[in-house]
Amino acid sequence: MDSAGNLYGTTEAGGLGAYDFGTVFKISVDGTESILFSFSGADGGEPEAGLIMDSAGNLYGTTSSGGTATVLTSGEVFKISPADAETVLHFFTGGITPAITDGGYPRAGLITIAPETCMGRPPSAARTTRARFSRSALPAH
Repeated sequence: MDSAGNLYGTTEAGGLGAYDFGTVFKISVDGTESILFSFSGADGGEPEAGLIMDSAGNLYGTTSSGGTATVLTSGEVFKISPADAETVLHFFTGGITPAITDGGYPRAGLITIAPETCMGRPPSAARTTRARFSRSALPAH
């Protein structure tokens, strides 16, 4: 929930246009739904968890599937800006072959463990495997 009382969430399926890979949505205080972003599959798909919001109003979450236009991946960590633009922070490739061990198919949300740091664990990873994403290490937005 933001300071105005708007709620944010994800759907695993549906979306605008020809896409059916899920959405990021907003429910305003008056109950109006807005689709902020529709996943196409090439930019991630099937978000199954909630979102977290930073102090700048950026939303962060995970998708359990998706890939780039040329590479199959096993989900992602993404950011949706207040202008509704998506940035992929990390594509997981684990689960595609046993040799790739960065995890895959995240179905859990992210948590904030310190200012500007998010953390999550793909369900296919060992219980001791964690992924940490620091906004300070990412390109300026």
